[in-house]
Order: sequence, then C-alpha cells, then structure tokens
Amino acid sequence: MSESQPLVRVENLSVRFSVTVNGKKRHIIPVDAVSFEIGLGEVLALVGESGSGKTTIGRTLVRVIEPVSGRIEVNGRDVTHIRGRDLAAHQKTVQMVFQDPFGSLNPVRTVEHHLALPLRLRERSNQPVRDRVDRLLERVGLTPVAETRVKFPHELSGGQRQRVAIARALAVRPQFLVADEPISMLDVSVRAGILTLMNQLKADFNLSYLYITHDLASARYFGDRIMVMYGGRVVEVAPSPELIRQPIHPYTRLLLAATPGNGPREPVAIAENQGPNLLQGRLGCPFRDRCNIATGVCQEVAPRFEAVDSAHSVACHHGS
Repeated sequence: MSESQPLVRVENLSVRFSVTVNGKKRHIIPVDAVSFEIGLGEVLALVGESGSGKTTIGRTLVRVIEPVSGRIEVNGRDVTHIRGRDLAAHQKTVQMVFQDPFGSLNPVRTVEHHLALPLRLRERSNQPVRDRVDRLLERVGLTPVAETRVKFPHELSGGQRQRVAIARALAVRPQFLVADEPISMLDVSVRAGILTLMNQLKADFNLSYLYITHDLASARYFGDRIMVMYGGRVVEVAPSPELIRQPIHPYTRLLLAATPGNGPREPVAIAENQGPNLLQGRLGCPFRDRCNIATGVCQEVAPRFEAVDSAHSVACHHGS
C-alpha cells in the first residue's frame, strides 16, 4: 500500500442487527471491530464464506448500512454518519457493483436509461448525455454502442449486464468501487474478461477497489492484498503472494486447501460450515469450533490482531 494517506481508512467498525431467538430479541454483530486501509489505486480483496460479514462491510462503506460504532474516512474525511448532501457527495466518490447484474438493473428500462440517469443527476457537463453514454459503453467493451444502448437487460448476457453495471458505477467518476462478488453469478468463460476489464479500469482511472469474494483464486489474481474474514472479524491480512505462499490462520489454510492447484496444508481445519456465533457478548475466537489446534484460551479470549511482519498480520493465539 502507498505510504501516503490512504484513500479509505476504517477503524474499529462494528455493525449490529436485531434478531429474535427463541422468542427473545437478541443482537447479532456481523461486523465486529474491523479495521483496515485501502490506498490510492489499490485492490484489497476481502475473502470469506457466506455469513462472514463481507457484504455488510461493503454496504456500510457506501453508507447503505449505518454502523453502531467505529469510524470510516474517505480522503481523510469522516463519512461515518453523514446525511443529505454530504451523503450524495460521498456516493459519487464511492460506488458499488453488485453480485447479481440482472437484479441490479431495472428490467423495464433500456441500457441508455440506466447510464443516462446518474449522468443527469450527478454529473454536469456541456457534452450531450447520449455522447457520454456511448463513451461509457465503449469503455466497458459494449459495442456497437448504437445497438447496445437501446437493449433491455433481458436481451443481454450475464457478462454484458455486469459490464453495464460497471459502466453505471463509472458514470459519476468515482475514486473507489466496492465490487461485491461481481463474477460469482457469471459463466466461468466470461469471468476472466470482467476481472481483466476491472483491472484495466483500475490502471486507467487510478481506481481503488474493495473486491469482495469467497474465491481465493480470483482474490490472488486481482487483489494487491488479501484480507480474510470469519464470523465478522478479520483473521488475517497480507500481500496476495505472501498470503498464498505462507498462510498462518487455520481458516486461511482451509480456504487455500479448497482452492484448485493448492494441496492441503497442516493443520487443516474442519471444512463443514457450522456457522459462527454472531450474538452480542460472544467469547473467544469465532473459529474455535472448527479449528484443529484450538485450546482452552481460544474458548474464552478473542485473539489480538498482531503483526507477523511489516505487511502480514493475523488474529490467532497459535499464529507465528
């Protein structure tokens, strides 16, 4: 990451939801005291199973979800609890690309409508809107533009719809994109093309990304650093090559063992997802019930997030 001020800084971020358990109202903590930074032009890949808190973090960064505590800074400005015009300005800087490219597009509106709307609402320019729509379509590889702009979402392939969603996010000229599983619902044959496009846009516009995925293979390809989450907590962070070469946390090792091309590493944790305890007031390490090296301290005390070296940190009582 750049030594200059990071574009995004998150400190001790926590999110809480209310649920009913056995007829009683309880609180769950899907994001629990999470801290990280993302530099200018950097991709931080956020990896974990469903329910780990990845999407909640992404939606909190774009301010769709309100945190209960912690701090979010973008460009050095506190955006944790902004409202009104400040929120509208923030959402020009930070945009989100969703997992389901069809569900994120209005099925009764054309491609041109989806791209023209943010241009009219948030971008002032003397250039005609249609010309700017066409430039966006060209930029994401949707040509011929005259044919594409009049199509409806159902007339496009999954990969084409995701390119429209990316173009819509780019319409307001953001600095930072939260990409939430952007390739998981696409055919394997088109996934590489979307990642290649996102990588090219990063270079062309100096974009930063939070790339949310359950797939370590794509995280390794696209991410400059990888941050692994389990049970609402960060368990390991390292530069992508180092994390793949030398994973420390048992959960990271489990994910890597399940990634094609990587053999199992000892000790390997229990693969079955029993579901972490997210209830407020939980004790110990969230991964303790699936970990083959857990001891008594893991049951009672949450491990501290500590540096292994200057770029690699882990939260594990037995990490080294």
